[in-house]
Amino acid sequence: MLAIYIENQTIEILLIVFGVCIGFVLLLFLSLFLMLLPGRKSKKLKKFDWLFEKPIAHRGYHLGNKEVPENSKIAFQRAIDKGYHIEIDLNVTKDNKVVVIHDGTLDRMCGVKNVVINDLTLKEVKQYRLMDGEQQIMELQEFLDFVDDRVGLLIEIKDSYNGKLEAAALPILRAYKGRYVIQAFSPFSLKWFKKNAPEIPRGQLCFNYMSNKKMKWHRRFLYTNLFSNFIGRPHFTSYCWPGAEQYTNRVLRKLGAKLLVWTVTNQEIYDKVKDHCDNVIFENLDL
Repeated sequence: MLAIYIENQTIEILLIVFGVCIGFVLLLFLSLFLMLLPGRKSKKLKKFDWLFEKPIAHRGYHLGNKEVPENSKIAFQRAIDKGYHIEIDLNVTKDNKVVVIHDGTLDRMCGVKNVVINDLTLKEVKQYRLMDGEQQIMELQEFLDFVDDRVGLLIEIKDSYNGKLEAAALPILRAYKGRYVIQAFSPFSLKWFKKNAPEIPRGQLCFNYMSNKKMKWHRRFLYTNLFSNFIGRPHFTSYCWPGAEQYTNRVLRKLGAKLLVWTVTNQEIYDKVKDHCDNVIFENLDL
């Protein structure tokens, strides 16, 4: 009898342990699912269906040379002439002016070493030329006046953990009557907009962070798989093209969140991703 009792007690303990493990796994999956959820489309949210109707020219329809450099007026005009939406990047100057340039320094685009945008005034920035050509770095207001809603805008907010760039850009964006959405790699930038401008559609920029050993492993996992969505609750995702078929992207699309893929640079990549996303951010192509 004692042996049977011990056996029954052992089975009971194993069942309890099994139940606790199952409960923990289910709780973990539920937590991750809730963290993944996209932002809600409230009545105040600006409509952004237009974002998925035409391909998006990456930093304008540029040629990557001094005649038509990226994020330049001539590249933007070429995109407008083709009817493409435009993706741009924003940075902020020392005197709190918002400028349209991807890099935080002028090394690559202007050929000067160790010159940081944040350390220059707008007047100083305007003295430089893109790729040693004729094109200047544009101020955000200048760019918006130039586009004048002829096409829609996908505006990337470069990382700004203190909110300086976001705060400088918001009043300019709010005054613009044309179509635009914002996106950022930093979920904390999206959180800032969620709090201060919930009417502006937000996009989470992402790629596979797993090989980035400088980032803590849990942050790599959360960011790569978009479980950081709980921070900024993005309305759409912009994912680097190898991740277009990633399982969390598939889940998000089923939940109604749209997916952009970047940067599509040739027909082969476009053919691979076109059926697995809602639009592409491209360069070096005619789509």
